[in-house]
Amino acid sequence: MRPLPPHPFEYAQWKWATVGADYHVDVDHCYYSVPYTHAHDKVEIRTTSSIVEIFYKGLRIASHPKSSQPIGAYHTQLLHMPDSHRCYATLDQDQFMQWAETIGPTTQELVRKLFKRNPAKQQHIRSCMGLQKICQLYGQTRFENACQMALEAGSYGASYVERILQSHLDEKRFLPSPTKIIQHTNIRGKEYYQCEEGNHVVQTNS
Repeated sequence: MRPLPPHPFEYAQWKWATVGADYHVDVDHCYYSVPYTHAHDKVEIRTTSSIVEIFYKGLRIASHPKSSQPIGAYHTQLLHMPDSHRCYATLDQDQFMQWAETIGPTTQELVRKLFKRNPAKQQHIRSCMGLQKICQLYGQTRFENACQMALEAGSYGASYVERILQSHLDEKRFLPSPTKIIQHTNIRGKEYYQCEEGNHVVQTNS
């Protein structure tokens, strides 16, 4: 008799998919990277309970452990990135949260929601770097106010914050309106009335 295989049989599912522009494929609503040169290519995916393998024209081009993270998680290998994206891999959420803390609580909340909304690392890193440049351009006070407006609108991208500042919507919202003094012949000034020893005496100018 032949010896048993070293590993037990593992059921696998196969399917075809098209690689996205961000060089990831969707498997059970989680996203796995392939070499960026295969963006838009049609690939075949083999999935088991423990591994995800991606094949192009019969050759395996990527392999990932099967995700145990929530729906929407991204799994990106450094070698799959183009050079322009690899610089972002050394940056993380903690660094941007530390920067946001120096600006204000509204900026912190916006950065936190940005990372939560967009799990593709290279995308939210670019957005945070854009927010930093916008803050330098417009100043911390206006930037913090614009972030509050973006949070209220449910839009956390750098482009939305920049549009608020370019349109001066933050100034219209948060700067106090100048008090308008009404001039009229029937309105008397404070000197018209005097108070002596607890008795109100009306003094008229004649």
